[in-house]
Amino acid sequence: VCGRGDVISMIEFRDSPWNARKRVQHPGTFNANPVSAAAGDAMLAMVATEEHHARANALNERLVSELNGVLERTGVPGVVYGLASYFHIALGREAPRPQAGIEWPGPEAPPSMPGKLNVALKRALINHGVDLMGGSGGFVSGVHTDADIDHAIKAFEAAVSELRAEHLV
Repeated sequence: VCGRGDVISMIEFRDSPWNARKRVQHPGTFNANPVSAAAGDAMLAMVATEEHHARANALNERLVSELNGVLERTGVPGVVYGLASYFHIALGREAPRPQAGIEWPGPEAPPSMPGKLNVALKRALINHGVDLMGGSGGFVSGVHTDADIDHAIKAFEAAVSELRAEHLV
């Protein structure tokens, strides 16, 4: 990755508060791929109205809130938090839950989920028809439906119950 120092500095790792609140993620996959670029160009025209953003953000707020409700009802330690249309799940450790909105409430970086638990959650959710990106989080899009969110909530509740039965949480 190369570019102007002030721009590139936004992706560097620093102290925990910077990494949690200000650092810009740079996944790197498919950068400069012509097909991805063409799809991105076409999508920019669609998202320019911000209609899709508002819908995705609203659906994600519901998802995060209800997944935290599942954790509370089942007594499973963990937190679900997000920003805009992205959500992240961290199970297995007590953590503060978002109080207003869905953003991570702490000043330090949020907890990570142990690898074994991350794999088990991903597998359990796949068995119930939900595939998380990278294992512990994902995006809600403007084309997801309320039924999709309902399905994800039910799948999460079933997955958490299975993890509990396996003594993983």
